[in-house]
Amino acid sequence: MDLLATTPTVFPFFNYGMIPQTWEDPELRTSTGHGGDNDPLDIIEFGSLPLAMGSITCCRIIGSFKLIDEGETDHNIMCIALSDPDANKVFLLDDFDDIKPRHVNMFKDWLKRYKTSDGKPENTLASEVPHTAREARVVVEYNRQQWRSTFRASISSKTANFWLASPNCRGY
Repeated sequence: MDLLATTPTVFPFFNYGMIPQTWEDPELRTSTGHGGDNDPLDIIEFGSLPLAMGSITCCRIIGSFKLIDEGETDHNIMCIALSDPDANKVFLLDDFDDIKPRHVNMFKDWLKRYKTSDGKPENTLASEVPHTAREARVVVEYNRQQWRSTFRASISSKTANFWLASPNCRGY
């Protein structure tokens, strides 16, 4: 399944961005009792190459983590760019783990600790076990519907699905 991600920042072992036209509703409580973080879904691209800042990149979802960040639910969708040299080998997290062992665990540790340098406490995860690609796609679709139902009145029909029709990507 292909997905698009913009990538405003590159970290040492992953590209970080967001999924356009998704939204985590702060009023909607998840199974953890926390509302969403009031912004688009985060996307983590685990490819071998840095992606250009602000780019839109076709990706394949391979899993996700549900982070509890300062009392808010913040899903982190993990993917691999379809342009990555390893993309034809990576369809699930297990495939990725075979190619780059420990990367998912390093990312999990990073999620928990990335704000501690600012003096904040560690984040928690709803589960130490990542969600499957299928479960992650359900999260994306759900948050796309949240975005549509909340923001549809304020967007034009020409821009409503711009990222779905991007070149070289099949619709999600």
